[in-house]
Amino acid sequence: ITFRTGFQFEYDDPREDTSPNYHLYQFQTGLTLPSSFGCVPDIGLKYTSVKYAQFDPFDVSKKREDIRWDITIRISRRITDSIQIMFLWTHTLNDSNLKVAGDVDPYEFTRNVCTFLISGTF
Repeated sequence: ITFRTGFQFEYDDPREDTSPNYHLYQFQTGLTLPSSFGCVPDIGLKYTSVKYAQFDPFDVSKKREDIRWDITIRISRRITDSIQIMFLWTHTLNDSNLKVAGDVDPYEFTRNVCTFLISGTF
């Protein structure tokens, strides 16, 4: 079993006023389990907080703050000594502190991404 954890900080300050400045803080952790039937399972979790410096156009009295959760499940398997296949599924949930008419969060979303990869080593 392999355990991993980490932290990422990001500060984005574009030169033009057309894009928002923000601070991003991300905590991540994951676990790779022992191989079973030739497959190696892995699960990862990320918690991200994004704080924007500008007041938001949906609510000019507030600055936007997003909370995002990502969970990734990966299964990989060696086909030969030089070829490996991998399947990944990532589920994302984003939520912000802003609400508009009808108590709707204009930045809330969910996303599901599936990826299939074949890699070769030569």
